[in-house]
Amino acid sequence: MIISYITTNNHNNKVSDEEWKSILPKWFVESMTLKSEKDRDNDENLWHYESWIESMYHRAWEWYSSKIEGNTITIVLKMLNLPYIFEQFLYIFYSQGVPMSNITDEEDIYGETRH
Repeated sequence: MIISYITTNNHNNKVSDEEWKSILPKWFVESMTLKSEKDRDNDENLWHYESWIESMYHRAWEWYSSKIEGNTITIVLKMLNLPYIFEQFLYIFYSQGVPMSNITDEEDIYGETRH
């Protein structure tokens, strides 16, 4: 649900922080709002709620495709511009208990990047 709304929402159609709270799952919002500054200082993977929301308006990616094989999911994000920041995307999985050590990223798996 999180990805579905984010990827279909127009970058220019800003939703207020309170509206996001009613759109996003409560557990996801609380994974940020119930954490203190000290919690975030001790865990570099945690996000401040308002920072996460703001970062979604400036994301440099869009969902391209995904595939599930066994206990692995491969997700391909299309790079829209530089800098290519996608940590807010990874947080969606981290907030559900997926350790960051189980998340890997590979750049340009299709060899299409042009510099």
